[in-house]
Amino acid sequence: MSFPSINTESVGLTGLVWLLVSYGYVLYVASSLISEGSDLLLLIPSISDLVGSVILPLLGAVPDGAIMFFSGLGDISEAQETLSVGVGAIAGSTIMLLTVPLFLSILAGRVNLGPSGDALYFSKPKLKPDATNVESLMSSGVSISNIVKQNSVVMIISTIPYILVQTPAIYYAERTDNIVEAQRPYVLWGFVICIIGFVSYIVFQFKTAHEERCKLKKFAVMSKLVDKGKVSLEATLYTGKQAANTSGESNINENTLLVEQRKAFNNRSDRDYVNSYLRRTLLPTFKKCDKNGDGTLDFDEVTFMFRTLKMDLSKEEAVSVFKLIDEDNSGALSFDEIVKCASIFIQDSHTRTGSQNKDSPEENTDVEEETEDIPEDISNLPPDQQQAAILKKALINLGIGALLILIFSDPMVDIFQEVAVRANIPPFYVSFALAPLAANASEVLASYYFARKKTSKSITVSLSNLIGAASMNNTFCLSILLGLIYFRGLAWQYTAETLAIIFVQCVAFYLTTKKSLTLLDGIMMLSLFPLSLAFVYVLENILGLD
Repeated sequence: MSFPSINTESVGLTGLVWLLVSYGYVLYVASSLISEGSDLLLLIPSISDLVGSVILPLLGAVPDGAIMFFSGLGDISEAQETLSVGVGAIAGSTIMLLTVPLFLSILAGRVNLGPSGDALYFSKPKLKPDATNVESLMSSGVSISNIVKQNSVVMIISTIPYILVQTPAIYYAERTDNIVEAQRPYVLWGFVICIIGFVSYIVFQFKTAHEERCKLKKFAVMSKLVDKGKVSLEATLYTGKQAANTSGESNINENTLLVEQRKAFNNRSDRDYVNSYLRRTLLPTFKKCDKNGDGTLDFDEVTFMFRTLKMDLSKEEAVSVFKLIDEDNSGALSFDEIVKCASIFIQDSHTRTGSQNKDSPEENTDVEEETEDIPEDISNLPPDQQQAAILKKALINLGIGALLILIFSDPMVDIFQEVAVRANIPPFYVSFALAPLAANASEVLASYYFARKKTSKSITVSLSNLIGAASMNNTFCLSILLGLIYFRGLAWQYTAETLAIIFVQCVAFYLTTKKSLTLLDGIMMLSLFPLSLAFVYVLENILGLD
């Protein structure tokens, strides 16, 4: 029995619409909680590599997977029909991820393209002010990095199970009366290959967790949390490895700052990591604070910038750091000097945190008690306390999100089914159009957020997220469908749907082999979402497939 248990057949039209909107909103909130919880886990140093490479991709596919799983349960006499809800969910999710948010990412992240097709990320202005709408379709776009191209190759390889299952489905359609038994060996092989593909993808992600593509994702998520005020800049770099300091006094003075800087990060890889992250995180805020566009910030602008980043800097500390960095006494700091300034402050903040914890055990006990309840704004806590609060909040978000999905996915399948019955259309079309709104909205918003930063690295993160989500659908989510078909004795009767899924992925693969994606490419991909529905309709109702 599903919970909450509602007989959708006895509900009026208004009530059905209300249930559809309400349950859809709950699933959207659940997926958002899972997404935010996963992002927060990236800030825990001991598990950040595992989270970024394994947990993030897996949890992103959970909402779709739950809808597909529940669509194949229930009375066996109705399972074949309700399973089309799951097929609609996987088709709608996969195609939507490669069309609507991809277009939005190009629209938000586009810059001028050079004569050779290269994206001119360092040119000003970003877009030609005198370009017409028609000219901008071809003259503006985003770059395609090797990371995106590699992800596209993985995506297209992961479509193999579709081909393995669909080929015999077409072959036996007119050659046997027992299509289920004829398909079973191929469905089993498809299921096994999906599992192997899923495990291989996860293992590959984990083994390459230290490579550039994973660092880009981690940097992007950390920057997003800082930009939205979820956490402070110090907390994103807090590792728990503090420099020794027994004085118990503030280290922000000209004699000790550089010493503590060397102590806090004692090897080159740590320094490179911090500087690289700080440059990527601080640049957008620096540009916002640089009102006159001269590439420098005066003292007031610097303090405002750090206050925006939730860095608890007193006026005396700000003056000390500013004077230390402003070696030429110009009264303004360049971006490179701002990065150095932030690095010194953060490292000193970590040192003072460690000192306080060491010298005041009684206070430390109080801190632990205080962090049992997560404050509304954890970004105002010291870095070490933020880490404890971040971990707790992440686990709570993940737990609540998973519970909501477990509770509401089953009745949502019933609602999709009932909407289809009353509209007198196949359940596939309802699920195709509506399921992605609830399950993938958070991924769409995240990709748009990354893309609008208008850098080659941010667009790489945006596109990689979308293509990676499609790969997870081809492995994790498809394995759920094939497992239900095999173990429940159902048939794979989704030729039109399969062809639509493969076709859109092939187009996306082809486009991402180019040097750049233009706005025209984005519009073309956007049009494939409604055209896919028309494509399925023509194949099924005019050509008679399935």
